[in-house]
Amino acid sequence: GLPASVIAKATGETKRKRGQRYGHVTYQEGYSYAGRQYPINSSKSGCYTKILQRIIEQITAMRAHYGRVLFIRLDLHHENFGDDNSLVSAFMKSARAIVQSRYQTAHLGYLWARELERAKCQHYHVILLVDGDKVRHPSALLDLLVESWAKQGGVSSIPKNGFIHIDDEDSEAAAIYRASYLAKG
Repeated sequence: GLPASVIAKATGETKRKRGQRYGHVTYQEGYSYAGRQYPINSSKSGCYTKILQRIIEQITAMRAHYGRVLFIRLDLHHENFGDDNSLVSAFMKSARAIVQSRYQTAHLGYLWARELERAKCQHYHVILLVDGDKVRHPSALLDLLVESWAKQGGVSSIPKNGFIHIDDEDSEAAAIYRASYLAKG
């Protein structure tokens, strides 16, 4: 007679959220995908499994292109509410142009999630994945990205420990754990 969400939290199993297109929510500490087990940050609200799959696919695809990948995490805030995601779409287009022109790299991997809190305007959690041999430290790139978002009237913040060099399975697992925040239920 208990709700599915209570049972799922107690047992660590997944539950299906009705009306959501993001798949099941898991409350387990790890997520298995393509034969590998990854640690995830599911402690408070669980993680959507379809989003976890996309995170793992994006990070592993970038690792297939580059031996070393720089994972950069930032948050984008905007004071005006938007009915769509055109602001973040424009930002990602600008980010791609910045990375390609400044670092002459062909690929920019990215993930983002929109979050809307009560009584506040939406903000975006963004992860960028770039060639870690060409972008050794994110400070110059972050300055350009912050400036790009500011031109759209937004404010950026960089979380503590906002970047990871991904060059082995351990650092890849750490990046997936950090990125799993974007999949929160």
